[in-house]
Amino acid sequence: MRGVTGADAYDNYLQWCRRTGHTPMPEKTFWRDQCDRQDRNPPAQCC
Repeated sequence: MRGVTGADAYDNYLQWCRRTGHTPMPEKTFWRDQCDRQDRNPPAQCC
């Protein structure tokens, strides 16, 4: 269910950081950045 709502995005990001050797940003910063990116590029609307 977390995948459907996007709640697992930070967990996926942490996995990506481990695989690629990147230093992860703090969770609060990640979610702020995620919201900012969605505001700049809104996902397609269904209606």
